[in-house]
Amino acid sequence: MSQQQEEEKEEEEVGKLAIRLANVVILPMVLKSAIELNIIDIICAAGDGKFLSPSEIAASLPTKNPNASVLLDRMLRLLTSHSILKCSVRTGQDGKVERLYGAGALCKFLVKDQYGGVGSVGPLLLLHHDKVFMESWCHFNDAVLEGGIPFNRAYGMTAFEYPETDERFNRVFNQAMSNHTTLILKKIFDVYKGFEGLHVLVDVGGGIGVTLNLITTKYPHIKGINFDLPHVLADAPSYPGVEHVGGDMFVSVPQGDAIFMKWILHDWSDEHCLTLLKNCCKALPSSGKVIIVESILPDIPDSSVTSNIVCEQDLLMLTKIGSKGFIFARRKEPAFTVMASDFAFKVPAELESALRLNTVQYYITKRPWLDLYGINVRPVAPVGSTSRKVHVDPALLHRTLPDELLYEVFARMSPYDLGRAACVCRKWRYTIRNPVFWRIACLKAWQLSGVVENYKILQAKYDTSWRKMWLLRPRIRTDGLYVSRNTYIRTGIAEWKITNPVHLVCYYRYMRFFPSGRFLYKNSSQKLKDVAKFMNFRSAKADSVFSGHYTFSDDKVEAAVLYPGMRPTVLRIRLRLRGTTVGANNRMDLLSLVTSGVNDNEVCGPDEDILGVVEGWQDDETHNPDVPAVSHKRGLTPFVFVPFEEIATSFLNLPVEKMDYFVPG
Repeated sequence: MSQQQEEEKEEEEVGKLAIRLANVVILPMVLKSAIELNIIDIICAAGDGKFLSPSEIAASLPTKNPNASVLLDRMLRLLTSHSILKCSVRTGQDGKVERLYGAGALCKFLVKDQYGGVGSVGPLLLLHHDKVFMESWCHFNDAVLEGGIPFNRAYGMTAFEYPETDERFNRVFNQAMSNHTTLILKKIFDVYKGFEGLHVLVDVGGGIGVTLNLITTKYPHIKGINFDLPHVLADAPSYPGVEHVGGDMFVSVPQGDAIFMKWILHDWSDEHCLTLLKNCCKALPSSGKVIIVESILPDIPDSSVTSNIVCEQDLLMLTKIGSKGFIFARRKEPAFTVMASDFAFKVPAELESALRLNTVQYYITKRPWLDLYGINVRPVAPVGSTSRKVHVDPALLHRTLPDELLYEVFARMSPYDLGRAACVCRKWRYTIRNPVFWRIACLKAWQLSGVVENYKILQAKYDTSWRKMWLLRPRIRTDGLYVSRNTYIRTGIAEWKITNPVHLVCYYRYMRFFPSGRFLYKNSSQKLKDVAKFMNFRSAKADSVFSGHYTFSDDKVEAAVLYPGMRPTVLRIRLRLRGTTVGANNRMDLLSLVTSGVNDNEVCGPDEDILGVVEGWQDDETHNPDVPAVSHKRGLTPFVFVPFEEIATSFLNLPVEKMDYFVPG
């Protein structure tokens, strides 16, 4: 073969590689489906050297799809082309050739342990290709150009906060971590004997406790303390010899003979890592040690599988938590030697090649001057001075109520109660700034927009601050009634004894909105405190409370309500939301009020979404000649919001003798 032919062949191979990269997403997505459908488990359960046809595999699936075997054959053919499965053919009695599939060498890493696996990476694949993680990749370009963390840009919270809001994803995450831990520890046990001689081992960031369960099973004399965030431990099962302890590792770490951390430090900045290692040092005796399992990024990447894996994991960490990634071993010299002595354990080559990570053991040496780091020394006050006395919180409530319980109390408050609580004292003012409180309130207030759309708006307009979004984004309030008080003068009559030349007439329009997109409407001369009790969906017909639907966009409200009867009439309302102060949203201006007729065949009942029926109608449009369209010009006083707790005392209850005209402001 000539040199030109060799170059052409090499260029052809490069072109094929480019096409393969363009199609790279197909393999993991097909493999994800194969794992979720238990196809790999079904093939492996048949036994070594056994082959199954697509129709036999389909028979084991909960499906009635007649084309399932055809779809499975196409999936399995792709997996075979990547050496995940093996394939053979057989010829039937009708002469038709059928493909058969068996387990390849990779399958033992993709199945559950009951089939003889050595620890599964299947759940890890499901996690990396879960819709929650995939969404963050869509924000990667924006993060490069504008800064920020892709996951935070997608969801408005960190990857550590999100599992607390999504139980399904929390289970996916915990399952992936526990299975991956099983795979890693089985290799570590073969070459590392540093757990021998320990009595108490603390696993910092231990998830649901799988790591310590494996360690204490192999070394029954060890008492394990599994330390993680409380919401992570909520799903943790009980294990013999393992105690689950909730807390924050940046505040303190439980005491033990040794501290174990697997894939923890790569999640955090150098400053966070130093804080964590200092806490570990305080929790250990003089003979204690810290055992750290981390991956290592190569200085110069190559095309080996090991280099591929750690570089891919580095980008995974970048998109999810924005950390510096798997660079622990490259930064130990300048930074972490402050915390530990020289490395006492050399990593065997077979362990590094098998796990694509390095294990480092620190032997902690007590250095008294470390206790002085980060401490600001104050001048000693004179004896008897008030500044020399120990500070005690003067509030009895703060001294007796733990911060955790105070948090639980605030979590059950409405946003407006939180605002009132912020006026009590400085401690409460700063406590209620916790974004968790405001995230719950925002997602409930704008539930019609959907969770994903709310997170996008949060990122684009409100700098990922839920509290800022609550204050600045227009919001229809649902914790009370909007009231429009209207008055007009009517000519009186002369009687024998009394002559009233005019009467001052007062009537009200009431609207109560619900987050679901429905609202209640009532037109009455009754005072606010008398009407409020009827403004619900259980009210009787005699109360003349009508239900309708509304839409809300920016600060505009479109609403419609149907008056049933012999001649059905629809009331169309257009309003503009505003507030007298930032975040109040306590005024609605009536832009238009139109009544029109509708045909009987256009509506099925009072609960139908009449707003969808009249969408696109003109102001002068009616669908019933007996009920002309009327655009009302009177009774358009702006609505004023009255919270439920202020209904009985509101000044809108005053009679016309005491308040003849009300200025909404």
